[in-house]
Amino acid sequence: MARARWLFMGLALALVAGPAQARYVSPQNVKFQGVSPWGFSQTGYGVYIGPYGLQLMGEPGQPTIDAFCVDFENYAYTGSSGWTANINNLGSGTMSQTRQWATYGNATVVQARYQAAAYLVSKMNPGNAADWWKYHGAAWYVMSGPTFTSTDKFYSPFMNTLSAAQRAEVLALVNDALNTGYATVNAADWAVITPSGVPNSQEFITSAVPEPETILLLASGLLALGLVAYVRSVA
Repeated sequence: MARARWLFMGLALALVAGPAQARYVSPQNVKFQGVSPWGFSQTGYGVYIGPYGLQLMGEPGQPTIDAFCVDFENYAYTGSSGWTANINNLGSGTMSQTRQWATYGNATVVQARYQAAAYLVSKMNPGNAADWWKYHGAAWYVMSGPTFTSTDKFYSPFMNTLSAAQRAEVLALVNDALNTGYATVNAADWAVITPSGVPNSQEFITSAVPEPETILLLASGLLALGLVAYVRSVA
């Protein structure tokens, strides 16, 4: 009996300590708040750059989270709440609902692209706001597709607003992200928010990935039972 109690306690601890793939409710209604929970935004390329605030209407308390636009070719308006989004954890391998899937059709390639964008925007923080333009610009560039020309929607007019030195800086970040940086990103820590049925609404990524409530509740209950069994075994 004592051995069974110890085994049960070990299972409870494993559930608490082990990695759980977190997911939001998907699909769900998303409201674009504009300014992120950080409280301010910066401009670059003549437009606002992230992070942005997205309110997840299907989550308890309808939280507003930090999110980074990875789709400059489309748009969102402050206060708009008319789109439903598919929310896919990057670690799930479910990439077919994302916009990059239409370009590449390969889950490994698509995941690497989003991880590269995640690597770039993860460099942005309230302390280096003056550099946001290059990190977010590089992320947009990464997500623009496999080839780039001077007539691409991203390259013109956004990249053309930069000096030659600034363009070189952005492209260096792009190469770093695609060659090595993406591999340093833990995919399970990021999610892709892709509008469904609204083609002109922006796509976002976020690192605000919650722990699944049901798994936490189960693990907490098992942990409590395991602790009780332990106390009784040593009493």
